[in-house]
Amino acid sequence: MASPPRPAHRRRPSTGKPFPTQRIDHRLAPEARLAAILEDIEAAYKWVYQEGNTLFGIDPDRIAIVGHSSGGYLTLMAGIRLSPRPRALVSFYGFGNMTGDWTVKPSSSYLLMAGALERHGIAHQLITHAEWEHLFDLTQAGHPRVEEALDGVVSFLQEHL
Repeated sequence: MASPPRPAHRRRPSTGKPFPTQRIDHRLAPEARLAAILEDIEAAYKWVYQEGNTLFGIDPDRIAIVGHSSGGYLTLMAGIRLSPRPRALVSFYGFGNMTGDWTVKPSSSYLLMAGALERHGIAHQLITHAEWEHLFDLTQAGHPRVEEALDGVVSFLQEHL
């Protein structure tokens, strides 16, 4: 079972008011299979949805899920598995095709996903950059293009939450 979510770092929107955030832990592969990991994500979401308002002031109707790398993949899975659905998803370099070169260039799977989201009228924003590699926001922190992308995420969340 996943540990209870704990407060995580916050990126301040231009308004200066941070988004309340929770960071969750889940069982890890290869010790745990994907089904067990998804159970942890579902349990954590249910807990935040039910208890987040009381404990942290999180509006259950305005929840976004954000993940990096394998967490980015889990973010995308959360978007199709969780009920009620989160209001927004932000997947940083979550893999879309495990056999591709997704660690060094944007996957064509993202283009297909963006097209499917568009067809279903789901608000989304696909940001790619040919020079960004896996973990770009950590390895190139402070770079103007990285800061611009992160500010774009904050703007997206402000608009859709």
